Amino acid sequence: MATVEGRVGTGSGAAVSPEMKIGITIGTVFIPLLGIILGAMYMKDAHPEKKSTGRLWLYTGIGVVAFYCFLTVLAGLSGL
Repeated sequence: MATVEGRVGTGSGAAVSPEMKIGITIGTVFIPLLGIILGAMYMKDAHPEKKSTGRLWLYTGIGVVAFYCFLTVLAGLSGL
């Protein structure tokens, strides 16, 4: 019988690799929904490091959305 290792939200598995942490963070800058969804999923995990990484991704995604909204308002005010 096969087992599934490292499933998100189960509290099991290893911590998030530094490469994945950096990759998702960079991806979130271009696709904010990526960080928001993955961040929410990882914050449900019992592992403290996964929870911390989830918080980073979630806050980065929210921050990027806010920054994009700010740029949109600024562009509208300047007449672009």
